[in-house]
Amino acid sequence: MTCEETASVIGLGARNAALKPEAVAHIAACERCLRLLWTSERVPDAGLPEPGHWERIQAAILRDLKPVRPLARPVVYVLTLVTIFLAVLAVALTTPGSASGWNALSIVQRVFVFSVLAGCGGLLTISLVRQMVPGSRDPIPAAALLAGIPAALALVIALIFQPRNEAEFLANGARCLRTGLSYSILAALALWIPLRRGAMLCPWLTGAVVGGFAGLVGLSILEINCSDLNFNHILVWHGGVAVASSLSGAGLCGLLAYIDNRINRMIV
Repeated sequence: MTCEETASVIGLGARNAALKPEAVAHIAACERCLRLLWTSERVPDAGLPEPGHWERIQAAILRDLKPVRPLARPVVYVLTLVTIFLAVLAVALTTPGSASGWNALSIVQRVFVFSVLAGCGGLLTISLVRQMVPGSRDPIPAAALLAGIPAALALVIALIFQPRNEAEFLANGARCLRTGLSYSILAALALWIPLRRGAMLCPWLTGAVVGGFAGLVGLSILEINCSDLNFNHILVWHGGVAVASSLSGAGLCGLLAYIDNRINRMIV
């Protein structure tokens, strides 16, 4: 007998006394089938299910079952996310005085700041596209990105900006925080349109990455339109936009997934 034939016999609930000699001989020579038989003998007989039990399970499965279109190629979603990033940036640049921060930066500061922002945005884009397809291999785990990107941004800020006293630290910071978060929310709403096509298996982690990407949009806009080059201001208020967006995304997606799970349990 083959392993498949033996497994089918064991799966029907057969025990040693009921097995055919051919099955017994096969099990004696096959460690995998021997373990399968041992496991099946240790599982107690649960008896017949209650009337209508399978029908309720089937109805719960079929309730939201519908055909889906296959996902597009990953490059399509990468280009979509990049387009969203640039579109929100373009909207921000239409406001008066939007380039005051860009004009205040030196050439070296522009190169360092926006090179790092572009690199971080690219890594988050790849991570989001990978998470849309369960089982996709990610060269850098999303959790490592969420820890490494803030550290990289803080390092760059510390290297090219200097701290100084600022009389209007709270007022200027609150204004930048409000501006950055407004554009981050806009970016997050736009990101949800393509990302909802995927199947994210870890909602809170995906939400943190989405929030981090949206926060990076807000941070980039602040670097262009804010002329305050104080290290403390940039680290706390500009960087705070990215951190707050990431934490909010994780919390919101985790909460929605929990509520959805509880509702499904109540229905079943």
